[in-house]
Amino acid sequence: MAEIDAKRLKEMLDRGVAIRNRYFNDEDDPVSALCERASEQAIQALESQLGFRLPNAYRLFLSLSNGWDFVDAHVSLMSCEDIGNAYKNNAFAQWYHDVWLEELEYPEHTLVIGTSDITPAKYLLVLPDPDDGNKKAEPKDTDWKIMYVDDDSEFYYDDFVDYLQQSEQTYRDLVDGESG
Repeated sequence: MAEIDAKRLKEMLDRGVAIRNRYFNDEDDPVSALCERASEQAIQALESQLGFRLPNAYRLFLSLSNGWDFVDAHVSLMSCEDIGNAYKNNAFAQWYHDVWLEELEYPEHTLVIGTSDITPAKYLLVLPDPDDGNKKAEPKDTDWKIMYVDDDSEFYYDDFVDYLQQSEQTYRDLVDGESG
């Protein structure tokens, strides 16, 4: 994946919000919305807590929007603070144990970046394996997959930009299906 600049990423985010809100057009539906941007200090504090630098595209996302309310129905991408708290509290390990036990094999090194208050759905950033000596290495977006998991499905995306592109297309298809 080629580097992405702030202007292009912001355009992708704005299109993503717009198409979701076209799909969620009922008054009872959630409203998809970007959040205020995270400061560089907040991003660095998260990285310090995690012990590694986040991939460039995801870092850029946080600098443009510190989370995303209702990125998918009742799932939101979390703020730097919420990601840090989930990491500190080992939220994915507890969720994995409670919901999946050992039925499926997920990557051992993951970071919860999105969650729902009403479903078991999660978005995960699949981290480079620290045993490979990559923990402090400069990130490559293609090395950091995004994974969506819930109680009966899972999807992988090559990186954050791939997730944005594929999810926008999914919502476009849903909107086109409603009007067709």
